Amino acid sequence: MDKHPDASTILNSGNHILPEWRLSIEDESVFLAGRKSPGRNNSTENKFKRFILSRRFDSGFSLDLMVKDLTTAVKLARETGAPAVFSGVCRELWAAAQAVLEAESDHTDVVRWFEKMAKTELRQPHHSFET
Repeated sequence: MDKHPDASTILNSGNHILPEWRLSIEDESVFLAGRKSPGRNNSTENKFKRFILSRRFDSGFSLDLMVKDLTTAVKLARETGAPAVFSGVCRELWAAAQAVLEAESDHTDVVRWFEKMAKTELRQPHHSFET
């Protein structure tokens, strides 16, 4: 269950950033808005710059493990009768990405799935990020 916040943030951030990127808002303001908000976390603070915008996609945590952990969390919720509507949807989105991405993909590769659908690639802005 500890991976759920990270899983949902990466999905949400990737989904939210691409439309702005397609409008050529390719500067740090797109990312700084999320990094300054109360909803920021490790994904918005570190992963986007380090693993996604750099195009490294090598955080060391696999997409397969993310799907496995989310599957376990949803199963546990069902077994205990706890509502897990968002967790279930999140797990389905990750599984859909897993079905089309290469085997052995890093979990940050999920953004490539969004990029393929948007026909847009996120890259490091020409400006440096505020630290």
